[in-house]
Amino acid sequence: MATRALLYRRPYEPSTLLVKHGSQIYSVRLRRHRRARSLHLAHSSKRPRSDPDHAAAWHAGRREGFAQRHGAWIAARLGRLPKAAPFQPGTIVPLRGVAHRIVHRAGRRGTVWTEMRESGERILCVAGGAEHIDRRVHDHLKREARRDLQKAAQAYAQALGSR
Repeated sequence: MATRALLYRRPYEPSTLLVKHGSQIYSVRLRRHRRARSLHLAHSSKRPRSDPDHAAAWHAGRREGFAQRHGAWIAARLGRLPKAAPFQPGTIVPLRGVAHRIVHRAGRRGTVWTEMRESGERILCVAGGAEHIDRRVHDHLKREARRDLQKAAQAYAQALGSR
């Protein structure tokens, strides 16, 4: 069985390609589906993780040619993605459909919490050093989304009678 596995093992393949369209260069992440027999382009709104640049390997030429021929499609899809903006003091972010302004509270302990000002404005308070604001807000929003999804999933499961 071990020799059979070695026989069907795929050689190393690069995880990203650089595609040039006009004056722009796009980094395209490659994913192989085990049963795929042809090349396909797909779009994901998720931002790719930064992968190290790898040397070209088996079928890389075929893949690069395919990606280069479809550079306009890739450029159009990536051009529609919203630009990533760091979370910093003064930025307004939606939380459960309500706009919150990020406020840095350097002298306070804790991580992230919400408050309402006397004016009625909702704020997202971030404690700690200014260099950690982006990560802390990002982590807080992910935790809140996870909490909301779990609550909704439990409610739907009870409605369906599975719990």
